[in-house]
Formats: sequence, structure tokens, C-alpha cells
Amino acid sequence: MSISELESYAEAINSAYARAVSGVIGAACHLNEAKKSLAHGQWIPFCELLGLSRFRAAKLIKIGSHLGLRASKNARFLPIDEEVLYILAQMSLSDFEEALAKSAITPKLTRAAAIRLRDGSA
Repeated sequence: MSISELESYAEAINSAYARAVSGVIGAACHLNEAKKSLAHGQWIPFCELLGLSRFRAAKLIKIGSHLGLRASKNARFLPIDEEVLYILAQMSLSDFEEALAKSAITPKLTRAAAIRLRDGSA
């Protein structure tokens, strides 16, 4: 396989990966918007309709509320793991942006490394 073919595959894979991360964050944003519009007592049935536990829905809402995670320009740097995204969502925006600028946040970021970043011990 030629270098140009490999580069073409790499570009397609990276693009698809960024869309997948954006999809998770987009779903989280929509969930957050939907929750705000629901009447009292509709949240739990809505979560059940989606097949989400309240716990997972709460994590997604936290992800969808974080401005750093929501910024489309950051999608290619983010891991797709929802648990890792949730940990990153617990960071202040300034700490998140600093970690991103230092290349500490990458698609390969593990849960343990995300916790160290969040806790300031990375």
C-alpha cells in the first residue's frame, strides 16, 4: 500500500472518529435541552424511553454542559469513552483548555489519566 493510500485511510479514520465523538457530545447537548423542556415528573419516563439510566443521563448532561467539550474544534482531540468525557466535564473550562493546549487531552486518554488531570496531579 502506498503512502498516499495510507494517508487517505488515516484522514478518513480520523474524520469518522471526530464525528463519533461529536455525536456523543451532540446527543448529550440534546438530552440537556430536552430535560430543560420537560414538565415535572417526565424526566424518568423520558430516560426510560431512551433506554438510559438516570445515572447515565446525568453524566451525559454534565458532558453536554461543558463548553470545552461542546466546542466542535476540540472533537478531534477528545476520547470517545463517555466515562472519560464525564471526568473531563468536571474540570473547569480554564483547566480543560490548559490541558488541551499542553496536549494532555488526546483520543487515547485513559480514565486514570483523566482523573489525574481533573485532580491537578497530572
